[in-house]
Amino acid sequence: MKKVDVIPKTRKEQFALLLRTRWTELVFSSIYLFIFFVPCLVWMILLSNIQVGDNLLNSVISYGVMVPLIMIFGIGMAGVLYSYKRMCYSEGANINHDFFIGIKKNFKDFAILYFFIGLIYFIYHVGMSILLNSNIDANVLSIIQGIMIIAYILFFIIMFYTQMQMVYYAGGFIRLSINSIKFAFGLIVKNLGMILISLLPFWIFEFCQFIPNEFVVSIIQWVCIGISGVFYFGFGQLMLLEYTLAVFDESINKKQYPELVRKGLDYENNEDELDLSSI
Repeated sequence: MKKVDVIPKTRKEQFALLLRTRWTELVFSSIYLFIFFVPCLVWMILLSNIQVGDNLLNSVISYGVMVPLIMIFGIGMAGVLYSYKRMCYSEGANINHDFFIGIKKNFKDFAILYFFIGLIYFIYHVGMSILLNSNIDANVLSIIQGIMIIAYILFFIIMFYTQMQMVYYAGGFIRLSINSIKFAFGLIVKNLGMILISLLPFWIFEFCQFIPNEFVVSIIQWVCIGISGVFYFGFGQLMLLEYTLAVFDESINKKQYPELVRKGLDYENNEDELDLSSI
């Protein structure tokens, strides 16, 4: 029988190992995040019978209220990512214990970060509402919508790099966000793939709204919420964390924090996992 290495050699191997051996904790992570998502969900249910996109005032109120509710979700994310950090660094993580420590340690930083995420979410949806109520030519409208969607996705890439840096480094929101812009555009193709896969239910939830059948849209959105709450919240964030750890090992840790390079991995197999020559 082939011997299975106890210590993974790469972040990819570590991710696969954690999926096999820490499955229960990933499910609990998703459930914890879902609990912090409940305020957003309740608000969405209350608004389910309102044609938000057809009225600018409705959009402003609806998505304006979502900003502080998204901040609440971000506080839950602080707890989960702190636990994942310990898990990836082989520091004896326990989600039921570390989750609350992570919230205590990172409450302020994540509240600020998710305020800006909520703000961009607000700007994007209100902007779309303005476009839908305008008399712009259909072709021009499609181009503007496409540009807004691309900008929306790029912003999420930048913010999620900022989020992952907050778990590992000090430096403040502005400084870490500036670093994140460099990471976001330096590995743009890989980043797009990772952000689309790791947040797949979210993107389906967001963009299925372009489907004309409201009943189908409603079914798709509820399925996305259910999958996220049971599993994908935790799965997607672990995937992003492992990916960004590989980036940070090569771009930050080698120069500034050598003691963190490949921490939690088999250090003897010291091979680069990503081509960072474009950064």
